[in-house]
Amino acid sequence: MFSENSFLEISIPLEIMSIYVILNLCKFVINHQESQLKKGDQGL
Repeated sequence: MFSENSFLEISIPLEIMSIYVILNLCKFVINHQESQLKKGDQGL
């Protein structure tokens, strides 16, 4: 059983974590696309 306060204490870090995960996913996709472009420039 969660009281209102403990639910808020849990949900705030979860929001921060989800933002962090999304940012890391964006970085990963950008880095992957850049490496694909570099391979393309080399004609691979």
